[in-house]
Amino acid sequence: MSRDYSQIIKQFIDGVSMPDIAASHGLTRQRIQQILKANNLSRKDGGAYLRSVSIRAAKITERNNRYIDKLGCTYGQYRAIPLEARLAYRYQQRNARTRKIGWAFTVYTWWCIWQESGKWNERGRGFGYCMARKNDVGIYSPENVYICTGSQNMRDYYTTDLYQQRKKSCATSENLCL
Repeated sequence: MSRDYSQIIKQFIDGVSMPDIAASHGLTRQRIQQILKANNLSRKDGGAYLRSVSIRAAKITERNNRYIDKLGCTYGQYRAIPLEARLAYRYQQRNARTRKIGWAFTVYTWWCIWQESGKWNERGRGFGYCMARKNDVGIYSPENVYICTGSQNMRDYYTTDLYQQRKKSCATSENLCL
């Protein structure tokens, strides 16, 4: 005598656990397991496993959304950024704030600028590379920065109108401010 187990199979694929299916059909969990095995279904094809996968996916999505809101990138992208780079980002952000210069970078966009330049390993004081603002005006943002050497950054600053204005105003004042 052959029974139709389509309802049991459908419930299992929909994510109902084997004990719950057994209780609703008046069978044991082991009998439900036998029925599923006879229909070539494993525990990974439905039931509690399927629910746990969806719960895990929801948690990952929630975590990624939190990271996107706070840092502008997913958790995986954030973890791919080396700790040294994350610390350097915070250091540069704090320095910009101290100098009262606006900051429109997320850690991920800042890291992407450095990665595209190919100069991350040569970054540093002295003859190393730095992130400079175009014409030394405006905020730090992806559209307003470029990667250059520290000495090039100073040369660019000395050619700006801002420097020329400061030079003229200092020359006319009694104390030398340059």
